[in-house]
Amino acid sequence: QTVGARGDAFEITQSTGAEFHLAPSGNLGIGTIAPQAKLDVNGSIFQRGLHVQSSVAAGQVRVESTAPDGNPSITIANDATSWHLQTVGARGDALEIMHSQSGGQEFHINTDGNVGIGTTTPTQRLHVVGNILATGSITPGSSRGFKDNIAPLTDVEASEAFWALEPVRFTYKADDSGDLQLGFIAEDVPELVAMPDRKGVGPMDLIAVLTKVVQQQQARIEALEKRLGTLETVRQNWN
Repeated sequence: QTVGARGDAFEITQSTGAEFHLAPSGNLGIGTIAPQAKLDVNGSIFQRGLHVQSSVAAGQVRVESTAPDGNPSITIANDATSWHLQTVGARGDALEIMHSQSGGQEFHINTDGNVGIGTTTPTQRLHVVGNILATGSITPGSSRGFKDNIAPLTDVEASEAFWALEPVRFTYKADDSGDLQLGFIAEDVPELVAMPDRKGVGPMDLIAVLTKVVQQQQARIEALEKRLGTLETVRQNWN
């Protein structure tokens, strides 16, 4: 029916009230007779997809289900590129952010809470494939309160690990710059400094081994200097 003093609005009603109201302004109300926008809904909306186009033809936001799993995704796009936020996996229990021009996932969160940047299979809380630049400090927690089973590193353990280390030169496959790096091969280092999965080397483990070895060497140097001092004193007294 038409409503209003001049019959310039249109409604579809049932006994409980107006369900559908088209105002003279062109605003459409569902569940309201005073729509404040082109579509004004008083209540919940269920839909299988949403496409929002900006006044600039290239800009758009889409909420939709993605193939093949039918998981929901949000796409923010313009005419040249787009970003996608989507759930993935058979149950949609992982989250990814990807860029249309990268050809891969930029950011991935697993169900176990592990976060991957440049990888969809993070094995640590933060797993990065590529270089990291930090303009501040990165500090490993080292408080006694964080640790159990504290025991001294023995001279023998440190010395054996030190002599088993084989420094190498290499480039990273994921680094397109081809910059030369120095370091170790995780599969080849002694177990004392290797990560459990043999994919990395513990920096603090290496520092602990090197510190112990340097302490050993310094103790030997000081003992030799003391012996030399004693011999020099004997020589001077002899003369």
